[in-house]
Amino acid sequence: MVTATQSAFAGDRVWTDTVDSRRAIPASLEHADSHGADASGAWATSSAPTDRAEIRIALPPPALRLPHDSDPDDSDPLGLSTLLYYAVGLTGHDPRAGRWPLHRAVASARCLYPTECQVLLPHGIYRYDATHHHLLKTAELDPGSATRLLHDIGARAALVVTSRPTRTARLYGDYAPRLCAQEAGMTVGALHLTAVASGLDVEIHQDPDILSALGDGWLDSDSDTDSDTDTDTDTEYAMACLAVAPRSGDALSGQTWVPAELAKVVRARHSGPLIFDPVPEPAPRALLDDLARALATSPLPDCSAYLCVNRVSETPCGIYRTVPGDRGWQLIAERDVVPDLERIGQTDGRVSLNFRSAAATVYLAVPRARAVEQYGDDAFRRVHLAAGAAAHRVTIAAACHGLAARVHNGYDAAAAHHALGLSDPGETVVFQLAIGRVGNHAGLRLPVVF
Repeated sequence: MVTATQSAFAGDRVWTDTVDSRRAIPASLEHADSHGADASGAWATSSAPTDRAEIRIALPPPALRLPHDSDPDDSDPLGLSTLLYYAVGLTGHDPRAGRWPLHRAVASARCLYPTECQVLLPHGIYRYDATHHHLLKTAELDPGSATRLLHDIGARAALVVTSRPTRTARLYGDYAPRLCAQEAGMTVGALHLTAVASGLDVEIHQDPDILSALGDGWLDSDSDTDSDTDTDTDTEYAMACLAVAPRSGDALSGQTWVPAELAKVVRARHSGPLIFDPVPEPAPRALLDDLARALATSPLPDCSAYLCVNRVSETPCGIYRTVPGDRGWQLIAERDVVPDLERIGQTDGRVSLNFRSAAATVYLAVPRARAVEQYGDDAFRRVHLAAGAAAHRVTIAAACHGLAARVHNGYDAAAAHHALGLSDPGETVVFQLAIGRVGNHAGLRLPVVF
């Protein structure tokens, strides 16, 4: 049942775009000027010059390794520097002309980065400035109110994930809400995984009441905005909150998947070149084990995964499935999956990428009908947060084995439902991730120097 509070949540009008849309890439993209999007400030961060005096906090250098057991820094007792850097910091640079040059630790459609991370502390709210690795003060908060908010969610600090759809709408038009919701979910996944590896307890909050309370007094609201002009505003929406505190236990839980040398893996993660054309070679069998463990411990678990194996050592080609709580793959059908992939992965009658060379392709599906019944319009935000958190883990698992994982929304949801054998009629695919080894590309890793 949807409560009045949920119905009045500021983001509801934006996230009501139907979840099971058969649309993949909008028609507006065919005529989009890819260079214009960058010129309009698509990848710009909050560090753009303003007319007011800015209060900045320069964060100490992040740890070079994750997980790490170093003593807490007195100036950064929660290790926010390391957490923010390896979740949403700048890790890559692409010098090719006409490309978005700066890449964060988490994937974004065309590197438009509508998602931001705000840090709520007892003395104020700060936006993370990835360009300079600073915290930029957004608003002064009443210390008593801020402390009560943090106490209510059991946190020493709160990481509020927000989204500005207009950044993505410049290029993707009315398809922007879906891309923004997906990216917000991937950012939640990145923050959660890095927080766990940083030695913190972390809890994800999605409830609209909590998000409204956390954003009160500093976050834009579109409640008084005419719906016909929403696309002309730069409204920022709260998508989720992560409450972080020092770990209460002594060690990582055995139920949690954290790759060894996570820092190295995060910096190696990438989505491949503009044209995803992987080398036609098998991926190691260990990839599937890591994928299963990563998905089994995803922080928002209401998401199933379907795996199309094309080139994986010691593994029959076919379609596999794992559901929340599983730690392995169940074979659904043993067959050549390329015809299925090419039927599913089409945009305007054309296959969207080279599935013949990809080692494997992951489809993430969510229980849309059940979510709509429980959350109403807010189901859109919630299911994409869950799928996005799982998708980030897929990209990290791929990077553990030197592979790229490309999120590509060029697919037919109805064809996916049929070919993958989704058993629940209310389930729908919301993510397609192709995995493979790519050749040399121009992307450069940025040094960890601040």
